[in-house]
Amino acid sequence: MKTVLLPHFLITIIMSVALAVVLINVELQLWMAIVLTATLVLNVVLFFTLLILKKRVDQQSE
Repeated sequence: MKTVLLPHFLITIIMSVALAVVLINVELQLWMAIVLTATLVLNVVLFFTLLILKKRVDQQSE
């Protein structure tokens, strides 16, 4: 489970840091900041959804 989901989680963290640096340096327009934030939130939601689904599959297989 961890080997499958950990890379996705690390990519999410790296993306969020990179986006924060870009936003600070470039001072992008507000709508761009909103779009990037929404993308990050969706990524985190997807991660937890995958985690929950994986737990359910593991329970059913037992």
